Amino acid sequence: MNVEQRFAHLHALAAEAGSIDFGARNRTPNSDETRRWLGRLVALIEDDGQLTDLVSARVAADNLGSANHDRCEAQL
Repeated sequence: MNVEQRFAHLHALAAEAGSIDFGARNRTPNSDETRRWLGRLVALIEDDGQLTDLVSARVAADNLGSANHDRCEAQL
């Protein structure tokens, strides 16, 4: 995927983010829509090849619903 395609996919994901239920502290996001969105985001970051960004996104996604929920949601 070239840079322009990656940017278009990222832009589309960002547009969808407002409608995604990321859960809340002590309530993990469990809708299929949220899991699919997180999966597409992680796949896009993984395709970019930046390991630090990939690890950060995975950690943030895994910690949604934890005591660090707000920070993780903002990071995503």
